[in-house]
Amino acid sequence: MKRLMILLAAAMMVPVTPALAKVDTCLKLEAVTPAMMPPELYNALAVCIDQMNLENAATVYAQSILFVAFDNERVRGLEGARRADAIMVDAMVPVAQEKLAKFRDFYAQRLREVAWVKRVCAYNLKNGPPSYDVPSYMLLDPSKPEAEMEKIISKKWIWDSIVQRKLNCPA
Repeated sequence: MKRLMILLAAAMMVPVTPALAKVDTCLKLEAVTPAMMPPELYNALAVCIDQMNLENAATVYAQSILFVAFDNERVRGLEGARRADAIMVDAMVPVAQEKLAKFRDFYAQRLREVAWVKRVCAYNLKNGPPSYDVPSYMLLDPSKPEAEMEKIISKKWIWDSIVQRKLNCPA
């Protein structure tokens, strides 16, 4: 009986998220759409890193950082960000540590390259924020988003601010 109670308690703590399309290919920046949620991008990122396609991995990673930062503005508290982090960690489990280390070095290098940063900034400022209304991957109960979400007046202003701040976009 005690074991059953523990299992039921654990089951209640697991976030209920809708099934997302499983992205099982490495994506180029231009293939990332505002409708894609970070869990989808994390899957693509893992494929890119595993294939050592570091250029595409860098752009997909930048995109996922921006989407999560935007969703963090919409979801109250830290639990949503923790769920997003856990999803990313789960997606990276199959990727070899050496490949992840090479990717981290490559991404740090890309962030120092003005032309690369300008291209990613321009793409994101042009395409705007995520188009999904509810970042269900971050919510404990996606069926009741109003309980966990902030009302956003100007999505574009917040998005532009996040892109500028996270990527340090050159003028």
